[in-house]
Amino acid sequence: MINWRTVTLNPELVQHVYGSLDPVLDQTRLLSLKLLDEGTTLKFSLSLKDIPTNPPQRWSRNSRYNAINMEFQAWNLLSLEITGTPPFGTVCCAFERIESGSITIRLTGTGLNLTATVDSVRINHLTPYLTS
Repeated sequence: MINWRTVTLNPELVQHVYGSLDPVLDQTRLLSLKLLDEGTTLKFSLSLKDIPTNPPQRWSRNSRYNAINMEFQAWNLLSLEITGTPPFGTVCCAFERIESGSITIRLTGTGLNLTATVDSVRINHLTPYLTS
């Protein structure tokens, strides 16, 4: 199985927060899904339940959190297939580097089936927050 962080432009961000363990992207809550820049950029946020054992010092200001918002941004959208109806709820997120060097992103769940092929993926940020 592919280590999903290896397809991102900035895997060191996840390593800085989680160390050598990658947060699980199965059964995550889809917080947002956006098409930007005339449809050439895809941005989505997932709510992760995997809390780092040694969180960054700056997170101590917000000690009351039980989830992590991880936002991804993908550039040069080459293809996009999406079906489903909101609410999307829980999804499984998977990344795969294909022979051309592009990256396939899959978000699948009971209310959503998204497959996108892009040139690059970046993790924009990891932010702790308190869910209800």
